[in-house]
Amino acid sequence: MNKTPSNVKSILKKLRKSDDDIAEFCINRATEAVKAGGYHDAKLWATNILSAIIGELKYVEDENDIHDLMVELDGIERDVIESIYESFTDMADNLADSDPADIKDTIVYSLSKKLDSMDRNKYLKAYG
Repeated sequence: MNKTPSNVKSILKKLRKSDDDIAEFCINRATEAVKAGGYHDAKLWATNILSAIIGELKYVEDENDIHDLMVELDGIERDVIESIYESFTDMADNLADSDPADIKDTIVYSLSKKLDSMDRNKYLKAYG
């Protein structure tokens, strides 16, 4: 993920945030949701689940699709996708003139980039 897509750049500019800021916002929200569910090591659980569901998020188009995905899941996965849904709706509220698909793309791009970086760092620590 070298070049940031133009639609993502546009959303980030409107929010005055970096992709790392968006990713941290979503990860922190997911971590809080997992922690509220009573799980220990909430950030580890949240990032692992986000890594697993990020592929599904690429195919959703808007708030309704995220909601539909949320209904299909249960347990901790549902908690995490609910946190993404809340992040999406918060961003959409602040970006009323923006295409929901662009907001979703920004979340997916930001999370993918951050999670890849976290995985790379874990690998380097483990294997040098």
